[in-house]
Amino acid sequence: MKRLLLPLAGAALAILAAAVVLNLFTVPPRHAGPTDLAASCPFRVVDRFGNGYGDDRWEVSFSVVEGREPDIRVHRDAGVRGPDGAATCRLDILRPPLPPVDGIDWRIGHKVVRLGDLRGKTVRVSTFLRAEPALQLSTGALYGYDGVQVPGVPIRELGPDWQEFAFTVTVDGAAPVFETWLRLVLSGTISGPGSIWFGDTRLTIDPA
Repeated sequence: MKRLLLPLAGAALAILAAAVVLNLFTVPPRHAGPTDLAASCPFRVVDRFGNGYGDDRWEVSFSVVEGREPDIRVHRDAGVRGPDGAATCRLDILRPPLPPVDGIDWRIGHKVVRLGDLRGKTVRVSTFLRAEPALQLSTGALYGYDGVQVPGVPIRELGPDWQEFAFTVTVDGAAPVFETWLRLVLSGTISGPGSIWFGDTRLTIDPA
């Protein structure tokens, strides 16, 4: 009987561990409510000639680790214009994760609604970023997700001049979703308090 119980106990522990890992990756991160970190930021879906539509709905998502909720303000900034001349969005980071907190994840993202326009197509996602004062993001990134792939480009340092960040991907033909995320930190650090502006954010279908 003891010989039988030992394997059963080991199997039970393995199932429990798998359940913990599954829960960690499938439970969505906590989303900010509309009164604190909801965002309405410029975003356009266009063809290579610049024709398309705008959809300004963004969501701010963050994990809560050791009670360290982010102290971030997100708002449209008409006083600072992007390279396209349009208003930008401003992220004011009042309390950065310093030192790094394992498991912390702060990001702002946009989910494209008209998936039929994207499936099987090559798309380019791009945005322009600047920061004051200059900031270092140890795990920053601009990335996408179509249910299968996670393409992206790292963002490590931002200063007062506009920098373009972009990635290109062929969207899965049966993609159930297409999301674009600007990640500020994932189990890493932001060098200090400051403000980040992003503008002229767009998804270009079949770029030249």
